[in-house]
Amino acid sequence: MNDAEELRASRARDSWSEATRHRLRALSQRVGTVWPKALPLFGLLLATSAAVWPSWPPLLRTWNVMPDYSHGELLVPFVVLWIIARSARLPPPSAKTSPLAFATLLSTLAIWLVAYQASSAIGEQLTIPVALWSAVWAAFGLPIAARLAVPLACLYFAIPVWEFLVPVLQASAVRASETALGWLGVPVHVDGVLVSIPEGTFKIAQGCAGKRYFLVCITVAALLAGTKRMRPLRAATFLGLSGMLAVLMNWIRVVTVIYAGHITNMTSYLVAVEHISFGWALFAILMVIVCLIGSRFARAGTLRSVTAEQRPGLAGLREMLIRAALPATILVLLIPVLGMAYSRNAQTYDSASDRYAALALSLPGSNGSWTGPLAPDDGWRPRFPNAAAVRRASYHAIPGQVEVFLAQYGRELPGTELVSSVNALYPPEWMVVHRGVLGSAAHHEASRRARLLHLETPLGERWAISYLYDVDGYMTRNDVAAQVAYGVLAWKGSIRSRIAAVASRCQPSCDAADSRLEDFWKTIGSGLLGRP
Repeated sequence: MNDAEELRASRARDSWSEATRHRLRALSQRVGTVWPKALPLFGLLLATSAAVWPSWPPLLRTWNVMPDYSHGELLVPFVVLWIIARSARLPPPSAKTSPLAFATLLSTLAIWLVAYQASSAIGEQLTIPVALWSAVWAAFGLPIAARLAVPLACLYFAIPVWEFLVPVLQASAVRASETALGWLGVPVHVDGVLVSIPEGTFKIAQGCAGKRYFLVCITVAALLAGTKRMRPLRAATFLGLSGMLAVLMNWIRVVTVIYAGHITNMTSYLVAVEHISFGWALFAILMVIVCLIGSRFARAGTLRSVTAEQRPGLAGLREMLIRAALPATILVLLIPVLGMAYSRNAQTYDSASDRYAALALSLPGSNGSWTGPLAPDDGWRPRFPNAAAVRRASYHAIPGQVEVFLAQYGRELPGTELVSSVNALYPPEWMVVHRGVLGSAAHHEASRRARLLHLETPLGERWAISYLYDVDGYMTRNDVAAQVAYGVLAWKGSIRSRIAAVASRCQPSCDAADSRLEDFWKTIGSGLLGRP
């Protein structure tokens, strides 16, 4: 190597070293800008998460067990990095405390305690993002909380609240199939979730509702809107459009499979073999479309970049901690900890409570035209495995026969509760073909409030089932209302809760079965609920 080449190599090494030192200085400055703000912020978020720690293990199990929510393990680290990135541009903390912020935080923690008392994992999880956000608002002020609202709200995409949307998506897929097939000239008949064409019958089950399409699509859209810093109105429009595209793509998938069965006399690959790969192909197309639309929305409506502020340093950090209401917020976060301790001490396990619940559960005797209790029909066997007491029987009258099921609880614990995933009024293979409310204003109060289901067994037999929850005297047909009632009333001590269900075979029709159920509730309904 000659002298000129050595000189060029030396200059290249010096240039690279200088560029490396410049990058390291820039990175150090950026870290120095972020950490004084990020440290107290993340300390508060960790303290809030620790205050509601019982909510996290069930959520982690959901991410591992339910494939539709497996993205939660990736979403949470992404949100953490998102908050770190925004920490460099946060405004200074508010010098004034906000009573409204503390009221919001207190209310959220109170709701969490009610859900905790009711052993409602989903109720607890729904409060987590609100608790995190309201804690930031109370400690550092609304301007900082507003900057972190979108990242924290994205945590909802990893919480299984979207299961409540499945019946709506399922019903929309059924109606869309009926309409589209009519446009295509295919004779179609719809019975609940069964779509029948001349060549065969298709069941649009919950797995065909398109929940995964919808959930993943709006999650990606929300992350694109946040990271691309879209304006609020444009971001909301993008999310709405993405959700509609997800629903539309699922409709296309369902209609295509049914139409393929029609034109091939049920011999199409999509019908005879599988259609999952077809669904994944449509899903990939959907993601490409959403990303392209997102990039277009971002170019047209990006927020102006905010200039980073001066690094506050240690003096600024101490001033931040003193001026802000951080200590008071930490004290408020002790409320759920104290509430959980009180709940354990006030409701320590007492088998006498459950024995009382078992003794207090009895079936009413014959009344009016109804004769019973008689031996139950094993064709309908509800499953409430952890109840303190269970009763089953049949009642007969001239119009026909009904089956009665009662399950009662004393003190409820996780896995031993009135409303739980382990409980079932009917086997999972039974298909719900109708949901409604039993009775009318002219009938007994119990029948007016009872939930009504029409179900079909795998053998084609149909049943009508009506049921009510009774939580220490509060009657409701709503699962959530029953859990909330227990979560509120149980703070006063041990209480009783029960479910009363009445079923009848749809013979000669489900309308006749409904009439039998209404008459039974009117005649003996009060006795089922432990009332004279």
